[in-house]
Amino acid sequence: MVISLLFLLLLLAGLGMGLVGFLRPQARWFFLAAVMFWIVSFLGMFSIGWILLAFMFLFLALGVARMLRWDAPWQLAVAAGAGLLVWGIMILWFHEFLWLLWPWLWPGM
Repeated sequence: MVISLLFLLLLLAGLGMGLVGFLRPQARWFFLAAVMFWIVSFLGMFSIGWILLAFMFLFLALGVARMLRWDAPWQLAVAAGAGLLVWGIMILWFHEFLWLLWPWLWPGM
């Protein structure tokens, strides 16, 4: 029950930080949302962890776009698409390097 509550709270915190990232022109909110979704993907690692990593890559790409001063909606859409493309490539081709995203799954452990 505690893990489920922590999962839900961190998920809502990540979504809230992502929303603030759209309302404020600062990249740090997107990066904080990416960290929240990375932690949430730990908790959902054996069920929906890969899907939650999509949000991590999405918010990382949006944070980089804000750092580059991309503020137009079409520029943010291109950045979001690039983040989801990187996530898709990571899922399809680099599945055996899962330990890069979840360090406690080091090969041989």
